[in-house]
Parts: sequence; structure tokens; C-alpha cells
Amino acid sequence: MGHKELKSTQYADDTTVFVRDLDSVSQLLKLLSGFKDISGLEINKHKTEAMWLGSWRNCKETPFGFKWPLDPINALGVHFSYDSEKAIKRNFTDKIRILEQTLPTWKRRNLTLIGKLNIVKTLGLAKLIYSTSLLPIPKHLIDSINKIIFDFIWDGKTPKIKRKTIIAEKK
Repeated sequence: MGHKELKSTQYADDTTVFVRDLDSVSQLLKLLSGFKDISGLEINKHKTEAMWLGSWRNCKETPFGFKWPLDPINALGVHFSYDSEKAIKRNFTDKIRILEQTLPTWKRRNLTLIGKLNIVKTLGLAKLIYSTSLLPIPKHLIDSINKIIFDFIWDGKTPKIKRKTIIAEKK
């Protein structure tokens, strides 16, 4: 295991922080207190959700006045859970199901290849790219996504260009 610590990710007023230990949380809260003194903005501890990870996973303590839910936590669109099947379902399977339901509504529009690619990129892949950039995606789900997209783009017919041209295969 490495000793690197991901400090934080932010979007607008939402912040996700991964810390190594309780001392790191204390230091973070001290830093945020200093920020509050300057800006007037403060952390809402009653809305803040925390989760024990790694070797701390089974810890029952609930320090700092944070919420410690047992259900998955949604942090900037990514669901973290103690149950890996729930995490996979919320991060990938649910989004793939929505993609599978959305694409057929565009089939009757007689789109060009470029139009179909734009629909796939904006309505489908955009929702999956962020999750896949942070989390490993199971191979069977990649195959499922490929099938849904290829069926939409090529209307279930044989593609007009070779698959290797479209997908860079791992060696």
C-alpha cells in the first residue's frame, strides 16, 4: 500500500475528503475553522456524512458529530458502500439501464452516424465516464455497454467499419 493521501475533490459547495486517520480529520476541521474565520462559511456537521474505510471499516465509533450511515454515501455522483454489489449497482448498473432505456427513443429520429455518436456521448457515456475514471468497472458491464451502444449506432446490423478501428484493444 502506498502512503499517498488524496486530499479532496470539490464541485461547487460539495467537498469530498479522504483522510488517513482521526488526527487528519482534526487537522482538516482546524483548517476549515480558520477558513470560516476569514470567509464566514462553515461546514454543516449535521449534513456531513462519514464512512470508515480500509482496516477501519468495522469501527463503530461516530466522532465529530458527523452522520455515519450504513447505506451507500453519494459523494459528487459516486456511491461508496460497504456492500460492493450495491456500489456497482448504483455507480454502473443503474446508469447502464437508463442508457438502455434512453437510446431507443432516439432510434426513430433517423439520425446520421455522427448524430448517433453525439447522442451516445452526451446522453450515455457522459454519465458513466466520471464513475469509470474513479472506480474499476466489471468486465461484464463493459461488454454490456458495448452491446447497447453498438446496437444503437448500427441498428443491430454489422458495423460498416472494423471493431478494432473503433475500440483500442489491450495487448
